[in-house]
Amino acid sequence: MCHADYCAGALQTIDLNERATQVIILSNTRELAKQTAEAVSRLGHYMAVTSVACTGGSSARADEEKLRRGVQVVSGTPGRVLDMLRRGALRPDRVASMIVDEADEMLSGGERGFREQVYDVFQMLRSSVHVALFSATMPAEVLELSERFMREPVRILVKREAPSENVLTA
Repeated sequence: MCHADYCAGALQTIDLNERATQVIILSNTRELAKQTAEAVSRLGHYMAVTSVACTGGSSARADEEKLRRGVQVVSGTPGRVLDMLRRGALRPDRVASMIVDEADEMLSGGERGFREQVYDVFQMLRSSVHVALFSATMPAEVLELSERFMREPVRILVKREAPSENVLTA
């Protein structure tokens, strides 16, 4: 999945007059979270959107300081985002959207324990939060589990064998 796909959509929802976190993007690896934060930064540059990557393996104190200054988009791993919510550095009251990238891996019963962390993050957000799951595959187990995260879900599926047929060229 290209980060620009969901990053561009997420940027359209941001209230530029509000410095609080409005979008949380969860990724299954530090590298993906950092790449996503960079994509948000590049796409949101001319809008003056602020973003930060919050991942394990980096200074929690530095993440706290950045969040307390106010950022509109947080891209991170579930464990670090959950930690920042619990510490109060990441305030959930203005978060309008939560995006889960690689949802098949994040919500499956894998050994990394992401499913519980993603659900704990979701539980800390307002009941009106919009949830978007992105994945190259969506196993039945994940579809069933996603019902816990989503109200009135809409599924958009792209045929795997011919995705280029959906692309317009000039």
